Amino acid sequence: MWNDVADPPPHPIFTPHGRPARAMNGYEGKPTALYLQVFTWQDADVDDLARQAYAAIITGQWDALRPLLHPYLHWTDANGTLRGRSKVMAMLAQATPVPAEPRSVEVRDGQIYRWHS
Repeated sequence: MWNDVADPPPHPIFTPHGRPARAMNGYEGKPTALYLQVFTWQDADVDDLARQAYAAIITGQWDALRPLLHPYLHWTDANGTLRGRSKVMAMLAQATPVPAEPRSVEVRDGQIYRWHS
């Protein structure tokens, strides 16, 4: 019933991380919204890592935050981009309003490599 799509979309449907979505029913020709696999297990781990890091930022638990951040971290917010875990942590320790939650996070080697808020 739901697989009776007249025409596939004119462009591929992408997940939030820019990868093409796959049809869960194994039929790649005409994907439908009901059968798209949008998130993977890795995406759930990334979201959990971002939540842990943001909770550590809010509570000021810098010792818990350090291992979650990659040494070559790229931090981007309304004030611009800052590079390096030590510089970012120093900025966060002095930030008067708590930084906004991330809009996107990239993980490399199990640590947050890019943070966009």
